[in-house]
Amino acid sequence: MKKQTSLPLIQALDSLSFELESDSIRELLYRQGSSLKLDCLNWLKDFPYAPKTLLWLGRSESGIYLHFVVEEKEKRIIHHCDNAPVWEDSCVEFFVALPSGNHYYNFEFNSLGYCLAARRKSREDYVLFGPEQLALIKRSPGGESFSPDAVVAGSAKQQVFKPAIADKTAELFPEVDDKPAGLIRGTSDEPAEFFPERADKPSGLFPRAVDKPVQAWSLTVYIPFGLLGVDCKSLPSVLKANFYKCCSACSEKHYLSWSPVRSAKPDFHRPEDFGCLLVGEQ
Repeated sequence: MKKQTSLPLIQALDSLSFELESDSIRELLYRQGSSLKLDCLNWLKDFPYAPKTLLWLGRSESGIYLHFVVEEKEKRIIHHCDNAPVWEDSCVEFFVALPSGNHYYNFEFNSLGYCLAARRKSREDYVLFGPEQLALIKRSPGGESFSPDAVVAGSAKQQVFKPAIADKTAELFPEVDDKPAGLIRGTSDEPAEFFPERADKPSGLFPRAVDKPVQAWSLTVYIPFGLLGVDCKSLPSVLKANFYKCCSACSEKHYLSWSPVRSAKPDFHRPEDFGCLLVGEQ
């Protein structure tokens, strides 16, 4: 079943410098943005590995902000330029389409922030973004300190989150230290607990095998609405979108999505499977 979530308007984002105040941007996304988990294993038999991948998202008057946090066994970085095949690296992706129209946009980032971006009618029929367009996509990669456990443990105690916009909701941060934490209300069609209970689990939210060390990284991204051909003063009420985590050339290949993908083999270029972003007004 396709998922939906809100893309809330966070007024203060437009007043912050992405280059100089990225920490403040992330804090606003933690406090006021929607939160998602990329955990759909659409091809479980062939690709069972599922790195822990969280996403916070929101919008300003001028564009979309995304903040990914990833924890995985192998952080692969081979490509060091834009419009390279970054899906071969440790990669997060955002595919988006307007509710009307016959094309979509894909934005794919490795952990250093190098981006492949294109306007597409299909996987084979596309036009890559040029240098001037790519320069408008702002990126701020993070380091080893940005693990999912650290983010949740550090933020759940102090966040104040917005209520849901859907009837079926999920409690994303149930409890921390036996005290109720601020709650995020999910908007998935299938209600589910975002994280397991923290009580009596000293290893944290994502227990780790002793012999399998993991690496954590984060990436914050800003994409202007103009790159999507959208007038900032006349935004659609809904965007069709999906989010992905993949690495096609690492030792444990993986292909995760936010909203389920219905295909026989890994294929993210399926607008028919995109979920919905409800464009918030406040």
